[in-house]
Amino acid sequence: LSSRYGDSSRMGLLRVLRTMTRDAKADLRLTHWACERVVGPRQLGGYDDDNPNALTADELGRLFIAMRDHEPAWFALFATMAMTGMRFAEASALQWADVDVEAGKISVRRNQYRGMLSTPKTLRSRRAIPLVPELAAILGRHKKVVDALMPDIEWVFPSSARKPHHGGALSGPLQRAAEIA
Repeated sequence: LSSRYGDSSRMGLLRVLRTMTRDAKADLRLTHWACERVVGPRQLGGYDDDNPNALTADELGRLFIAMRDHEPAWFALFATMAMTGMRFAEASALQWADVDVEAGKISVRRNQYRGMLSTPKTLRSRRAIPLVPELAAILGRHKKVVDALMPDIEWVFPSSARKPHHGGALSGPLQRAAEIA
């Protein structure tokens, strides 16, 4: 599995295997547990100062320009995520009522996963994020485009079906912009 999956994925698969075999031992009244001597990787790979899981300021700047110039339909969503740290599930579930330009904040009140809307999992996930003037301007221009195409839509980043985008929607545009950047 090491050639196909990262450490975290392998650990997740191992947890499933261990749970299934532990349940099988109990359900089938087996004398031995099949995973008794199965252990996980000794050291999980991680991120540190030498190997961060983040873009440098220069890389982010080039990606920002590539998204703006080559993927304009996706730029406002990308900029929102990049400038606020919001996850895709949170940003894609934003409604215009969540964006308060006067107060200078974006309220995270919901998220969506596979088209299902829900409240964020934890209390800390429900939060107000500062809306910087640059992002407010980007969202203002984006609202004009959305209003022209879909008047009276409540979603900030609606799909053509007038609903939030599915989870992988940004992958293609981001990949294309990354190649350009």
